[in-house]
Amino acid sequence: MRKSILMLAMFLLIGQLNAQLTTNWSFTSGGSNLPAWFGTGNTERGCGYSAFSQQFFVVVRNGGVVLRSFNSLNGADAASYDMTGVTGGTFTLNDVEASQTDSKVYGCNLATSNASAFKIYKWDNATTAPTVAFQYTAPVTGTRMGDNITYFGNNADNSAKFMFPDATRNMVFILKTTDNGNTFTVQDSIQLPANSFGGGPSTYPIINDLGVIEGVITNSSGKNVVAYNMQGQIIGTIPGSVIATGSTTVRAFRANDMFYIVTYQFGAGNENLRVVQVGDNPANARSYVVSAPLGTNANANGTGDISFHVRPDQKVDLFILGTNNGIASYTMDFPFFVNGRFNEGYAFIGGSQNQNQGFGPNMALRRVGYAYDSNYVYVAVQTKLDKTNSNGMVVLLNFDNITGMPAGQALGGITGGGHLFGDQANPNWKMGFEVDMAFVINAGGNDSIAYLDAAKYFNGVKTGQYIGSAYNSGTGANGPSVAGIFAENAIRFALDSAYDNRRGFEIRIPKSELNNIGFSGNIQMAAFIVSSSAYFSDLSVPGNITGGNVGFNPDFGTLAGGPYYTGFSPLPVELVSFNATSTGNGIILDWMTASELNNRGFSVEKSLDGLNFSEIGFVAGNGTSALVNRYSYTDPNAGAAVVYYRLKQIDFDGTYSYSSVVKVETSSVPSVFALDQNYPNPFNPSTTISFTVANEGLANLTLYSINGEMVATLFNESAKPGQRYNLQFNASDLPSGIYFYRLTQGSSVVTRKLTLLK
Repeated sequence: MRKSILMLAMFLLIGQLNAQLTTNWSFTSGGSNLPAWFGTGNTERGCGYSAFSQQFFVVVRNGGVVLRSFNSLNGADAASYDMTGVTGGTFTLNDVEASQTDSKVYGCNLATSNASAFKIYKWDNATTAPTVAFQYTAPVTGTRMGDNITYFGNNADNSAKFMFPDATRNMVFILKTTDNGNTFTVQDSIQLPANSFGGGPSTYPIINDLGVIEGVITNSSGKNVVAYNMQGQIIGTIPGSVIATGSTTVRAFRANDMFYIVTYQFGAGNENLRVVQVGDNPANARSYVVSAPLGTNANANGTGDISFHVRPDQKVDLFILGTNNGIASYTMDFPFFVNGRFNEGYAFIGGSQNQNQGFGPNMALRRVGYAYDSNYVYVAVQTKLDKTNSNGMVVLLNFDNITGMPAGQALGGITGGGHLFGDQANPNWKMGFEVDMAFVINAGGNDSIAYLDAAKYFNGVKTGQYIGSAYNSGTGANGPSVAGIFAENAIRFALDSAYDNRRGFEIRIPKSELNNIGFSGNIQMAAFIVSSSAYFSDLSVPGNITGGNVGFNPDFGTLAGGPYYTGFSPLPVELVSFNATSTGNGIILDWMTASELNNRGFSVEKSLDGLNFSEIGFVAGNGTSALVNRYSYTDPNAGAAVVYYRLKQIDFDGTYSYSSVVKVETSSVPSVFALDQNYPNPFNPSTTISFTVANEGLANLTLYSINGEMVATLFNESAKPGQRYNLQFNASDLPSGIYFYRLTQGSSVVTRKLTLLK
């Protein structure tokens, strides 16, 4: 039985570590669809990705050296690049990188001695011969460069750089450009300690918020992932239990205000990527997601490569090449997992202004946050607890549309309440805002278990219950085991005791536990460090206690340094797209929200003149949600050659707002690949973009800034000939300026310019 339980736990862990990845496409030995051009003799080692062209690149050495590009959306073969003049090195071409802001693509050779120069080539397009962007001959024999190169920055403003290791000399080179990425020269080098690299060495820069390189992350087979400063001193190491030494390529990115490292893992059961969340202390790194193995073909050199792209919606596109095993593309998302690590899109609304003086350095409390979806409320508290049984952290919540305990009323002395809730000696502690619900977590008498107690104050009645315990490692638990103030196992919670950025206590509350009385998403929060005897520390979120520990029975409504609670924080209904498409079955309207607050639904309105609208249908909303929601409605009868539509978004309290208007032309549509000029242009803040295609297949419409940076994906799905696609684009969140929008389908590409004037 014990073995069965262990196997179940392992299955659940593996399920969670894969649930965040969606496979976009894969061509792998494990999937029995490895392309004929992809060899199994250690030939393919390097890949790259361009958000500008939406192309995925692979250096192919099976049957002859060539740089090939593929449609990054579906993996379809796109082009082979001109290889004129690509010579020299152990391998004339080994790795590839691409600019994210223009069409330039870069590839390097592998130089394993100073008998042949290390080179980086630049391609402007597939049909033009490359030029040498950088060339370097090492001053000593036996140097090795070109296993893996990293490109970052922007060619347009000359911030573009390359980073690569010289494994033999334990050095890392940084290159710069002064001519918009046409050529590069050495800007700096970092001397690392001896034996810093093993096989398949790889590096990635550490860049601060000002764009300044502060250090380097290194990885190679047989070595840990290590971070160094610019002087070559170690500033942190990822434990081998998190990222094994059987890994090589390393990349890093930031999403949802969290820092992630991704590595290529090789060997039996691997040939995949692992994404690890890293905070202020690399020793506390935690695995976030692991992809499925690409295959089981031996990869003796441990070579492979990874590219990535962080979307505006914070989803991350990941591209992987595994030597001898194939290529694949994934999208990484952030669904809610209650594990004490706040990878998800939490809104943090209150922070601490002071340090904990009285309860010791092992207690900390930094900020509180929240999120919603259609079924749950999520609460996150960045906190650190020690193992002293009497010390804990209490978080207090006020939901709108729920009547709780009024401000200034005693909150303790609850019969059956645990920790400070049930203390009868000091029951008169009070808050400066209405409290509906509260939770306190304490670490108990050891380092492995945390205990959760709860209190409810609905309608001014104080009730309490012990919820349960969970391991401090972030393993989630459900409670209470017996129905009481909450339904059985209704509450899920977790504590990650490895204190770090966006880590601590996390709890999920079903909306059904909020009495189902129309909770609209407004919430107030407060948190404190406190003992089980209701003795309060001087650490609170928010507020600023300046006179030392508060002691017993404080009234936080009158205590100086307040307010000791956040303001009400709502989630608005955020409409991010509204499109209309004319088909043989009528007009299909589809729209998407990034978040919703108190959303009863959408009245679909239609007009024949663009001025006078009437309702033709209603689509129910999702109430309050912090997740992306998609909606659609079909008007079976347009009734005119040109029609107009808009949405009237209605809240539960009757308030409403209108979307922009979309125009649809229902006359015969030619089956041609065409992208119309947006109308109106210039515009503020909304405009309509229309296009048609000649063939059925995946089409992509993407918006770029004048610097070539991808701003938004407006359309990315299958399109059919004979239909005009009319997309309403709202640029409320963009600055004034010139932008470019590009339509691609297969090898067909067309680009137009639009102007936003505010």
